[in-house]
Amino acid sequence: MNMEVIDEGEYGRVTLTGNFPGQIPEAIDAFARISAAVGALGLPRVLLDVRTVGGRMSIPGTFEFVTMAHPDDPGTIRTACLDSPVNMTSARFYENLMQNRGRVYRMFTDEASALAWLLSDNP
Repeated sequence: MNMEVIDEGEYGRVTLTGNFPGQIPEAIDAFARISAAVGALGLPRVLLDVRTVGGRMSIPGTFEFVTMAHPDDPGTIRTACLDSPVNMTSARFYENLMQNRGRVYRMFTDEASALAWLLSDNP
């Protein structure tokens, strides 16, 4: 999976391309790379674009990944994630897991809506 990171001033834009790792250890490594890149930006808001990423984990795999990869401390990053409509079943499950773990994280299929929420103070 490839990653492009851009500082947009008010927020960071992280665009992923390629294929999502199929195994939990590889997915955790990818998450660590993404987290490090976001942390290096030093911005409290991130637009994560995964619309062109191929493949997704199963629902049980997603649950295992989130519980293993995401630390108990949610931090303060506000994340709007863009995904394609075809992936919304797994994306909404991921969103719920992230919110249940204390993250300020929302899924969108429309970039304008994602940015409107990201740059607002709405929960």
